[in-house]
Amino acid sequence: MREHASFHQQWQAFRQQVGISEEALLEEFHLIHESKQNIVSVRMRIIDQVDDQFLAISMRNAIAVRWRNRSGRIC
Repeated sequence: MREHASFHQQWQAFRQQVGISEEALLEEFHLIHESKQNIVSVRMRIIDQVDDQFLAISMRNAIAVRWRNRSGRIC
């Protein structure tokens, strides 16, 4: 059985990779998945304070995009 990292562990790794502070706040988080529980899209906004200013970071990642042609087939 595969072990999954906790949200806290994943957030800490992401925060360090992106270079945001420990006080950064996740303001919005949208996760879209298909019926088989595969993640299709992730969108989030992070608010971080840098010195005396606030920084808003918006991130979006479309993992899979599917198009249907006129006959309804997935391309």
